[in-house]
Amino acid sequence: MERIMRSPPWERLLFNRLYRNLIKERFPGQGAVADESFTIERSLENLTNVDLPPFERVMLNPTGKGRPLADVAVEAVDEGGNPTILATFTVIAAVFPMAFVSGLMGPYMRPMPIGASVAMVFSLMVAFVVSPWAALRALGYPPLILDFEAHRDTDHVVAIYKMNGHWGAIAKSNFAGCRWREPVHRTLRELAISYFDTYFNLRRQRSLRTYSRPVNLARFDRLHWMTAEKDIWFVAEHLCDIPHIRLLKPWMARRLSPADKRLYRAELTGHRWK
Repeated sequence: MERIMRSPPWERLLFNRLYRNLIKERFPGQGAVADESFTIERSLENLTNVDLPPFERVMLNPTGKGRPLADVAVEAVDEGGNPTILATFTVIAAVFPMAFVSGLMGPYMRPMPIGASVAMVFSLMVAFVVSPWAALRALGYPPLILDFEAHRDTDHVVAIYKMNGHWGAIAKSNFAGCRWREPVHRTLRELAISYFDTYFNLRRQRSLRTYSRPVNLARFDRLHWMTAEKDIWFVAEHLCDIPHIRLLKPWMARRLSPADKRLYRAELTGHRWK
């Protein structure tokens, strides 16, 4: 506790939020006089707070015996990755039907399940991109991320780190090959190219085209990105605005062959269909 009190303000805020969610918000009793709609709203707020479990696992995972902190982060996130995804869509399936309540309560009930479902999806993204690096930052690593832009496919953001002059990455994806990378890549281009072969859409078209420079999330400290209660869309907007570096020349992109069926099936191992 004494170390926390001497720590920087952002770290104290982070630990305060962790404490509040672990101890206080897990017991959100509203009292006998609480209004029913407020109770439902408060319950949905607690359900949508899925971004903290990866942070909790990283912070509680032992880091002794000289193990790299990045390895600890990967193991901690992977430990609860699939259950977190399953829990997210289970909650959405449970609360979203409330949007179709009719009668007098219909107009009052509808915004809550819709908003909660959107918040759950966004929190899932935060859980696998922002939270692990928030934890690693608390343990001493700079919070760097790298953005990949794709053609006819969704973009992908990975948390990156440098060890002994070589780049590695921490990531979570619905595709088996777009995840963790060992710190063996001499340049960011090497790191980006390592994702190319397994980065394709459901039509088996290889879609990775550009990558960004590293973005240090410390630039958003004044916006309290690590402890903000609201969505941090300003990070996504920044990634859309910054320059990206082309991986392929136009003639290369035109001559790309689709992923073969065996690779396609392998990449979909564990894939969760929405």
